[in-house]
Amino acid sequence: MFLKSQTLNFSFSAWVMTQRFDNMNDNVESQKASVKIKHHSNIVISPNPAKNQIQIDGIEQIDEMVIYDAFGRVILNEINEAKSSKIINISSFKKGIYFIKFKNNTNGDVKVGKFIVQ
Repeated sequence: MFLKSQTLNFSFSAWVMTQRFDNMNDNVESQKASVKIKHHSNIVISPNPAKNQIQIDGIEQIDEMVIYDAFGRVILNEINEAKSSKIINISSFKKGIYFIKFKNNTNGDVKVGKFIVQ
């Protein structure tokens, strides 16, 4: 839980793949956006923004994930079962910005990312 005096510090980079038409194979690559959490992390949240679900990849060393709304209220608290990726249903979330905290209980490492619900 965040106290009023606490501030979330994070940075993110977004990669956007735009639609591309390949004349040779008549293939169309779909549009996809994702956020990669920095600070030597392989955690990726996609798509971002999202409507119904998000996929989180690179979480094999994460023990706990907590999603907060923009007001710091806990929306979801999940324990990771040693999986490397997870799909979270966000269809019941209200539109807005959400923060997700990833915690490794072994070494105390904490990473924070954000995603947008459309």
